[in-house]
Parts: sequence; structure tokens; C-alpha cells
Amino acid sequence: MGKTKRKWIQLDFSNADALRAEDIPFDATQDIKTKIDSLGGSRAMPGLLVGGTDNQWGYACPEVSTTTAMGDMGLLASLAYQDSSSSVSSQSDGLVFRQASSGIDAEIFQAGNLHTWENNLYTVGRIGLQSVTDGYWYGFCSGVDPSKNDTILSSGAGIHFRPSRDTNFQFLVSDGFTQNLYDMGVAPVNGTTYIFVLDLHRDNTSFTATIYDKDFQTSLGTQTVTTTLPALSNTTRLRHETEGSTLDTYYMYLVTRDQ
Repeated sequence: MGKTKRKWIQLDFSNADALRAEDIPFDATQDIKTKIDSLGGSRAMPGLLVGGTDNQWGYACPEVSTTTAMGDMGLLASLAYQDSSSSVSSQSDGLVFRQASSGIDAEIFQAGNLHTWENNLYTVGRIGLQSVTDGYWYGFCSGVDPSKNDTILSSGAGIHFRPSRDTNFQFLVSDGFTQNLYDMGVAPVNGTTYIFVLDLHRDNTSFTATIYDKDFQTSLGTQTVTTTLPALSNTTRLRHETEGSTLDTYYMYLVTRDQ
């Protein structure tokens, strides 16, 4: 790519000849810096969070050493699980943690409610929905089992689907008293992998939900909400959760940030 040949990687900016992102190919046509710049300030891609000032972060992903839990750290450390069976397998799209259960009893959740609306919360989850017959949830909630109920009756924000109520995924926002649903325009399909992104950006008083295709290339549907949000001073504690019938979880990221 016409870059100066450099012989070392340096972890600070004290030497201009150290290896930089623009020296490393992303693919046959562009370098890593060009790819990052093209994503903009609020996009994320697997293994890379871009934009804002990250305060804390965490992730969860499958591990070959165990079939009953995922590897986790940071804000997503010490996750809890509920399912009738679980396994780890290598699929064409990567390593996956599969949970199977009758009804809506496949869950990955934080054992405690750890977050408040005073944080700017940003999460990305790549989830394969083998069955959406009984419903699905990806997001934050102060209550339990949000995918089992048409009305969650607690504070929360997330991507919700109830087959008795919905044709498409819904972006649900609730302050614990009033619940509002916003149609994502994406009908869930059994056996399909989606990437769910929630950008709960309190500094701009807006919550945004986006559903991408499994390759994080195409936005299938998005909704931004600026009204009936929980009050900024709300100290209700929330937990991060994904819940459904049969789930394939490739990864989940969670970031709190200043902007």
C-alpha cells in the first residue's frame, strides 16, 4: 500500500517509525485504519469497539474448555445460565455456545443488577435464533424473564419479540410504569443469526436499537427513541440478558462510556 517499511510495533506514540494501523492490511484493498474510519463513530465490529470514551467494558464468548458456560470478563464477568442442555461447537461462522430448552428457558444473564440509566450503555450481541416460537429478548431489564411477558412491568430497554403480540421484532422501552413498543420492521426467522446493537445514549437523551445481518454489513432495521425515556436520575439497577428458546451465542460485548 505504499507505506514505509517498519520493523517493530510500539505501544505508544513516541516514535514516528513504529508500526501503525495504516500499515496493516484489512483486506486486499484497504488497511485497518481506513476500515475503522469507514465505520464511523458509533459502529462496532467483532473484536473492535469504536467511538466515544470507554469507561469500562466486558465480553462473553464460547470456550472450548467448557460446554456449560462461556468465557467472560469485565462488565460481563460471572454470568449466570439457565437451560435444559448446552454445548459448544464450531459452525461455519465461528465457535458457538448453544442452549436448548423447552419454552422460554434458555438464558444468559447477569446474576445481579449492575447498571443504571445514568450510564451510557452500548452492547453488541451476535445471536443465532434456532427457535423464536416462544419469544425472545436482548437488552437490559430490572425484572426477570422479560421474553415471557407481553408487558415487562419493570424498567428496561431491549429488542423484544412475543409471538402472541408481534409479527416483527420490537424495540421496547419502559420506565417501570409506561411501556412503549417501536416496530423494528424485521420479522424473526428460525435458524437465522442476527447482530443486535443497543446504544442507550443518555448524554443525547436517545436510545437506539439496530438489527444487522450476521456479517455486520447490512442494517435490517433501526429505531431511535427520544421520548418517554427513564429519568436520567433513575437509580434502578439493571441486568444485561439474552433469553429465548434455543439460542446460539457467538459473542456479547458491553461498554459504558462518557459520550
